[in-house]
Amino acid sequence: GWVLLVGKVWDGVIDPLAGRLIDRTRSSWGARRPWLLGASVPFAVLFAALWWPLPLTGWTLALATTAVLVAYNTAYS
Repeated sequence: GWVLLVGKVWDGVIDPLAGRLIDRTRSSWGARRPWLLGASVPFAVLFAALWWPLPLTGWTLALATTAVLVAYNTAYS
C-alpha cells in the first residue's frame, strides 16, 4: 500500500511541474513533441521494469519497487 501511496503522491507533485515546464517550451516542433519523443524510451523501459521480478525481499524490495514506480510516474508525466 505504501508503495502505491508514495507513487501517487509523487505523481501529484510532478504533474503540475511537468505541465509548467512543457507549457514554457518553445521549439520548432511545438511545445509537446520534444518531450513526448524524449520520454518514449524511458517510459517503455520503466513500464517493463514494473513487471520484472526483482531478486529482493522485504524492505529492499519495497524500496526498489517504489523507486521504479516513481521513475515511471516521472516519465509518464
